Amino acid sequence: MDTVITCEEVKPGSTAMLKPGESQKVIHLVRHGQATHNLFAAMKHTEGTPCKCALKQKGCPYINEEHTDARLTQRGRLQAVAAGSRLLQTFPVPQCAFVSPLSRTLQTATIALSKASALSISLIAEESLRERNGVHVCDKRSPKEDVMDLYPSVDFGTIAPGPDALFSEIRETEEELAARGKKFFLSLAGRPESSFAVFTHSSFLFNTLSRGFQTPDPSAARRFQTGESRVVILTYT
Repeated sequence: MDTVITCEEVKPGSTAMLKPGESQKVIHLVRHGQATHNLFAAMKHTEGTPCKCALKQKGCPYINEEHTDARLTQRGRLQAVAAGSRLLQTFPVPQCAFVSPLSRTLQTATIALSKASALSISLIAEESLRERNGVHVCDKRSPKEDVMDLYPSVDFGTIAPGPDALFSEIRETEEELAARGKKFFLSLAGRPESSFAVFTHSSFLFNTLSRGFQTPDPSAARRFQTGESRVVILTYT
């Protein structure tokens, strides 16, 4: 029988209480700060969803080559600083952190965790945390060799060298994305740590929460704003 993951949100500033005898983890979920593609999309599209790829319409702002592996804006960097402060406000604080290998998440994580430098939280790059794959060049990561020196605090041990071999011209489905997300969070169940930070992306979070997990409170699956963080308790049964 497949493992079920139940997700319950913890109120900001509260203590996340784990139940004795149950398989549970505390997860600090963080969406990256505003990046250049977010700002570009907001400037070009004032109504509705900026991406028109599913409708086979032209003009999607996320295929603009200038925003390949998009970086944070100044606002995004400030949001990352704020996210770092919030990591220390809900207990238990993270013992280990994972980050998507895209530049905007690497920037967000390293800025945020600099606020918690005294805790010596290890930061591990993880391909399975990247945004919904395919078509949108803002979600195509830079070669490992181009970013390793920029982020010396990040463990890139599991990231393949060279260009992004995972990027595809075929869009990943929402179901595939949710399955990828659930698989990652299942991998945390066997780790010795009880609390983690996960720096990732909007579609990854929304589809994993709404399709990969059971959420007794449907509002827990609401979409994340740029720089937003939430603390959840995952229960594995």
